[in-house]
Amino acid sequence: MYLSVYEVYQQFYSFKQPQGSTLSEYFHQFQNRVNVLEQKGGVIGNEKLFIDHDVYADIEEPSEEDLEEAQKRCKEKFLGYAFIAKADHDRFSKLKEELQNEYLKGQDNYPNSAVEAYHMLTNCKLPSKSTSTSSTGVSFAQGSKKR
Repeated sequence: MYLSVYEVYQQFYSFKQPQGSTLSEYFHQFQNRVNVLEQKGGVIGNEKLFIDHDVYADIEEPSEEDLEEAQKRCKEKFLGYAFIAKADHDRFSKLKEELQNEYLKGQDNYPNSAVEAYHMLTNCKLPSKSTSTSSTGVSFAQGSKKR
């Protein structure tokens, strides 16, 4: 039991978007890993630190219902962050950098769920790759001399 739970956590945390995969493929692979983890009894995004930060920010004495709602929000928020973090770095490094810089400035613009993260990445304007190449080479034409 311990080994199988450890392995599904390992599979989730070590997973990244495979190079060349579409966002749709990546989203389904991501969700599958979350589902397998939960089927094995794993819990994700419900660390006490997250729950305390979420629920006690607004409520001094939260009810059971408040705690359950906080757990749902924290799980979804964590999965949204994880989906962005695990996305192809070559394609989405600019967005990741922007989100991190905004967060450091006090603006948490990370998505609140994996679905929101999927939409954020889908609508992300990717930097265009330059199709023109500059040539630094010099070519010489040689003419033939007639004698």
